[in-house]
Amino acid sequence: MPRLSLAALLCACLALPAGADDRAAPSPAQAGYDYAQTVRNEVSTQLKDKSDRVALEQAAQRLEGLVDWLDTPLTRDLGTGSRYLYFRGLDVQRDLAVVYARLGQTDKALDALETMGRYGWLGDATEPILADEAFAALREEPRFQAIRATWSTPLRMLKDFGA
Repeated sequence: MPRLSLAALLCACLALPAGADDRAAPSPAQAGYDYAQTVRNEVSTQLKDKSDRVALEQAAQRLEGLVDWLDTPLTRDLGTGSRYLYFRGLDVQRDLAVVYARLGQTDKALDALETMGRYGWLGDATEPILADEAFAALREEPRFQAIRATWSTPLRMLKDFGA
């Protein structure tokens, strides 16, 4: 029987798969995504249970805090390498726009919608987002109409080129 060197034995042991109970911790980007999604889900649940003015203001405050967290240098850097984390910012801005619109805070709602457009082209999602009933009171606003025109320009260009 050949003798194995200590180094070969060590290499063989290290190459063995980890046990079934040893699960890898999520990456920092995944943990960030999970945190952001958890906050969004909690706010959504809270508003389903109770959607009076106080609940809407609390939701706005939590979402604003989440926007601030997503805008920290570390989270922005993590989002650069994770489209899932990056686009939580877009989703949170949409959530904020809905809450602000329901609160009657037109300028803040439009600010949030404009910020959404900075995340990238929304493509076919443009109309379903802007058709949300939460934005009904905003549709006659010139800024809302400008947002709709800006968001739909790339889609119109693609159609003009036959894409």
